[in-house]
Amino acid sequence: MTPLHVLGMVLSLLIGVAQGQAPMDPAPAAEAKAQTAGTTSERAGMPSQLHEADLPEKLADLEVEAPKAGGSADAVVVIDTPHGPAKLTGAQLLDLLAERQKAKREGGILFVLFNITSWMGMVWVGLGIVGQLIFTGRLIVQWLASEKHKRSVVPTAFWWMSLVGASMLLMYFTWRQDLVAFAGQSAGWLIYVRNLYLIYRHKEQQMLAEEMAGGGK
Repeated sequence: MTPLHVLGMVLSLLIGVAQGQAPMDPAPAAEAKAQTAGTTSERAGMPSQLHEADLPEKLADLEVEAPKAGGSADAVVVIDTPHGPAKLTGAQLLDLLAERQKAKREGGILFVLFNITSWMGMVWVGLGIVGQLIFTGRLIVQWLASEKHKRSVVPTAFWWMSLVGASMLLMYFTWRQDLVAFAGQSAGWLIYVRNLYLIYRHKEQQMLAEEMAGGGK
């Protein structure tokens, strides 16, 4: 038995204690763990499915399922996969964490810098970076327009860049599950939409007024 599996047994026992279960003898627990590992593998599917599992950022957010009477001897951790929920023992959870950490190290400095474990995560990070560049670029556009007119001007492009950049950032923050950043951008998103509506409604009213004035001559 490897040290990693020993840690898994200890983690399972601690989870059971946290759920109000009394500690069990190591031998029966190990035997039950082997049985649970087989059934868990069947529920979870292929290892590639577990590789794509959605692990919470915080350990306290893990969903723990307490053992049922006459059933599994250990508590299990429930995680989401592309093919539905999967139940893992403590040892299997540690194996999955070790796999994620290995992938993060092998990914190089970018994986560590952006806190991701797959190239799909890099796609989401790229979306966030582009969104932030567009959102910041709106200020440059507004500054250039003001310099051109020698007075403070807010061009229509400013609001379009605000809307596009904010939309991309909202998608990125949703993937990151960052509620604070999402809330900060969502309020501004409504303001950008409202300003664009007012701008184009005013243009339509101007065109209508010009048509009516031209028809009266």
